[in-house]
Amino acid sequence: MTFPNGHPNRQTGAALVVGLVLLLVLTILAVATMNTASLEVAMASNNQNSQSAFQMAETAIDLNLATTDNNRDLLVAVNGAPQWCLGLTNVANVGTYNGCHVFTGDVTSLAGSSVGLGGGLAAYHFNSVGNGTSFRGAQSNHLQSFYVPGPGGGN
Repeated sequence: MTFPNGHPNRQTGAALVVGLVLLLVLTILAVATMNTASLEVAMASNNQNSQSAFQMAETAIDLNLATTDNNRDLLVAVNGAPQWCLGLTNVANVGTYNGCHVFTGDVTSLAGSSVGLGGGLAAYHFNSVGNGTSFRGAQSNHLQSFYVPGPGGGN
């Protein structure tokens, strides 16, 4: 077969092979990028669930401490001060929380105090325990200590 310029057709398909190799490289890069993106989405989701559980536990402690003044008489009324709990509370699409005040058994006399009855004042040591669970199952537990002043001596 003769061509107008006198050269025979010498195409051997090298452009096709190079094109296919480049397409294969781009496909591998695309799959690796998609896997990385999927992993990052899973990590972000886990972090968000962990933060939700953390916030639920913090909410339990905050509510415990906010209601301490309302329950001060209950907390120091009897020797051994009772445990007082919020109860399990559900927040839609976020999670649940529960919190309790727990008396540690420590009572510290406050030096220089007196109420005229001879007993003075004492500081009752409590732990506020908050438990939070995100709606996806992540859990977080927090502890914060505080003191409640009350009558000293007989308690």
